Amino acid sequence: MLSVASGTGFFVNDKGSIVSNNHVIDQCQNVRAHFNNGSYNQSVSTKIIGIDPRVDLTVLQTNVKPLDYFTLSTSDAELLDNIYVAGFPFGRNEVVSSSIKITQGIVGALVGLENDSSRIQIDAALQPGNSGGPIVNKSGNVVGVAVEKASVEYFLENYGAIPENTNFGIKSSITKNFLDTYGVPYKLGNNRNLPSRELSDKISHGTVFLECYMTQERLTAIIEAGSATKTFFNEVID
Repeated sequence: MLSVASGTGFFVNDKGSIVSNNHVIDQCQNVRAHFNNGSYNQSVSTKIIGIDPRVDLTVLQTNVKPLDYFTLSTSDAELLDNIYVAGFPFGRNEVVSSSIKITQGIVGALVGLENDSSRIQIDAALQPGNSGGPIVNKSGNVVGVAVEKASVEYFLENYGAIPENTNFGIKSSITKNFLDTYGVPYKLGNNRNLPSRELSDKISHGTVFLECYMTQERLTAIIEAGSATKTFFNEVID
C-alpha cells in the first residue's frame, strides 16, 4: 500500500468516532488516523461506518479512547462569530512540519456558493489537507466542518479576480443530522468560553490527521481515468 493523500478529521465522542469529509477518504483502500494521545503520537486503522457524498461527510470508527473530543454547537454559527480552524494543511512532512496548524477568522456568510444552505462561509485560511477539520468557536464547540475554498480558476475566468478569504464549512446542524442517521453518539456543548490553553489542548488532542492508502495499480487506474476526487502527493510515499 502507498500513502497517496491526506486530510483532517476530529473525534466526536470517547468511543473513537471520527468525522471528516467524504472526499478525504473516497477511493482509499485503507485510511489510518494519527493523533496526539498525550504522551506520543498514535496511529490506528479506521473503518468507514457512514458516508454522505451529497453534503461531503463521512464518519470513521477506531478502537481507541481519545484523550479528548469535540462537542457540537447547539445552534448554527451566526454572522461575525469568531472561529478557529484546525488541521494539517499540506500534510505532515519535513517541509511544513508535522504539527497541527490553527487559523482564526470570522463567519462571513450563512450560505455557501450558489446559496448552498448547508454551508457557512469563513475567512480563516484553508489549504489542501485542511479538508474535514473542525471549525470551532471560543467554547470549543464545532460549528462547522472545513470542506472547500473558492476556485481561483473559476473566479478569474468569470469575474477577472482572485477570491480572497473565501472558504467554506459544513454547518453543525447538517453534521448532527448526519451522525443521527448513522446512530453515532455525540454531545452538545455549552457556551462557556474556554481559556486559550484549554482550547488549544482540546484542539490538539481532538483533531486527527488522516492518511489515505491504496495500491500502485489502483492509483494508476484512477489517474489514467481522470476520476480523482483528491489531490495526490507529488511523490508517492512507501
